[in-house]
Amino acid sequence: MRVRWLSVLVVGLLLGSATGQDSGAKKEQERFQGTWRLVKFDLSEGRSLPDEVLAKSRFTFMGDRLTVTEDGKLVDEATITLDPTRTPKTIDVTAGRGPNKGKVSPGIYAFEGDSLKICSAAPGQKRPTEFKTDRASRTALLVLLRAKS
Repeated sequence: MRVRWLSVLVVGLLLGSATGQDSGAKKEQERFQGTWRLVKFDLSEGRSLPDEVLAKSRFTFMGDRLTVTEDGKLVDEATITLDPTRTPKTIDVTAGRGPNKGKVSPGIYAFEGDSLKICSAAPGQKRPTEFKTDRASRTALLVLLRAKS
C-alpha cells in the first residue's frame, strides 16, 4: 500500500511539473503573438538581406504557427516549439513547406523590449548558444520589431 501511494505521489509531481512547464511555454508563446517587421537578417556566409526585402517582410505568429509574408504574399510557414526554461531560451522551427518541409531548425531567442532576436541553425545542425553568425556556424540571426497596429 505504501508503494502505491509513493507511486501516485511521484506521478502527481511529474504531471504537475510538466503542466507547469507547459504553462510557462504557453505564457511565453503569448509574447510572440501578432505581426513583426523584419529589421535584420544576417546569414552565416556573411551576407545580409537588403533593406528593400527587410521592409517588405512580415512574420506573423498565431498560436504555434508562423507565417512569413513578403509584400503581402505568403513565402513561408512553420510551426514553433518553445522552451523558456533553458538558458538561453530555445525555439524549434519546423518548416511547413519547401525543401525543408518537416525538418526542424533549432534556435535560441530573446525579447528586448518590443524586439525579438532569433538565432537559428540549419536543419540537422547544432543549436546555437550565442546570438551571432559566422561561416562555420551555419546559422541565421534575425531581429524582429513588433509591428504597430
